Amino acid sequence: MFYVYLLMRDQPRPSDHWAEIRPLIDGFNNAREKNFEPGKVLCVDECMSAWRGKNGKYCVEGMPHVTKIIRKPEGVGAELKSIGCGESGILLRLELIEGSEEQKKKDHYAETQSEGTAVTARLSEPWFNTKRVVVADSAFSSIKTCKYLASNGLYFMGMVKTARKEFPVDYFKQWIESGPARGEFCMLCLKQPVPNPAENTQPTSSIAQLPIYACCWNDRKAKCIVSNCGDSTRGTPSSRRRHRIVDNEESGERETVRYNKVVERPQMIELFFNNFNIIDVHDHFRQGSLAIEKSWKTQSWWHRVFSTVIAMCIVDAYLMYRYESESVDHSKPKILDFADFRSRLAYQMIHQDNPSTPTTRSKATSPIQTVVSTYGIANIVIQASFIFTFYVRICRRIRIMSSSLSLNCPNIVIKALFAISGAVFNAAPRLPSIVKGAPTSRMVPLCLFVQPISVIA
Repeated sequence: MFYVYLLMRDQPRPSDHWAEIRPLIDGFNNAREKNFEPGKVLCVDECMSAWRGKNGKYCVEGMPHVTKIIRKPEGVGAELKSIGCGESGILLRLELIEGSEEQKKKDHYAETQSEGTAVTARLSEPWFNTKRVVVADSAFSSIKTCKYLASNGLYFMGMVKTARKEFPVDYFKQWIESGPARGEFCMLCLKQPVPNPAENTQPTSSIAQLPIYACCWNDRKAKCIVSNCGDSTRGTPSSRRRHRIVDNEESGERETVRYNKVVERPQMIELFFNNFNIIDVHDHFRQGSLAIEKSWKTQSWWHRVFSTVIAMCIVDAYLMYRYESESVDHSKPKILDFADFRSRLAYQMIHQDNPSTPTTRSKATSPIQTVVSTYGIANIVIQASFIFTFYVRICRRIRIMSSSLSLNCPNIVIKALFAISGAVFNAAPRLPSIVKGAPTSRMVPLCLFVQPISVIA
């Protein structure tokens, strides 16, 4: 549907201003929900599709809604609220931010009258009543969010900064002014379950009836969170690598001393900070290391969002490969870093007919010519269509950014991408599964169907 619209752009513009990429986002969400089973912790945050081109506010062909977030490295473009798996780091759902008026028309806003609460509920809705833990930063966190998710069978942990309604900000401020040591914390119970005399006084399993806690942890700056899970027992201390310049009395020279800064923290704080940056790490891979949005020059905003989703799939493929290698396949002598992974992935996708044959960029034939000469033009047109062509073009762009030439690539690399890319397209054409008389290793794995993946501990 995405490609068909691009071929028919001369038709009248549909009422949905995001029609060019709406099927892509919906397909991503539907396939991830169907084929991926996340772990016990979910992380909510925002992603950016960087865009400094035309703005739909001033011209018809511009991006319908441009968000500006100053604190982001790439803070101008399409904002995509997202939720990811806390164990593997793989993205599970995306939601386009379409402007304040359009956001108020979406589900859960009428009940909550809060954008942060409504977005969190929409992203986590497929896992309602599964008793998972949702972790979020201050853009989504409030007492209201905690209560609303609890009423839908989810635990919640979030940092509170601006959404202070019902939160004991003044009490924590006085506590900080009293001068607590670094690593100390203060915890308050905000809500106690009301016992029903007609029922037994045994502990209830309903999350909505559990107490809500406010915790203030004194680090370099005080950090406040709201949570209905975790406890105040001593957790694993926070250890951070630090360095400082000191004068060596013996040599009289200045030198750098490196050490670990250890700060005590409760178990509730440990659980929160171990999971809240999952999507930020994903963004660093996508925008910092891969940087496909910088190398793919375009004046079409839907191309930019499409490249962002493809980059997300490539990062997710690496995260899935790393997770499986660390937790399942212990025979691997070494886990590839992201740079090696993307280089091998690009090489395999371009040279699928014979991935072990050395080649150079200057002498390499066109990937389309390579596949056509192997399988024939008829099979390419009928079975591969233009999806494979577009994928190869993307791989060539990834390949340009890779500095090394990788040979004898392991199958797990390309399998990881096609397993996770099934989240982009619910169905895709398949090339001939095997060339007559060729070994099984010469298969072209272009089917984008995926099997269910589970990372439940």
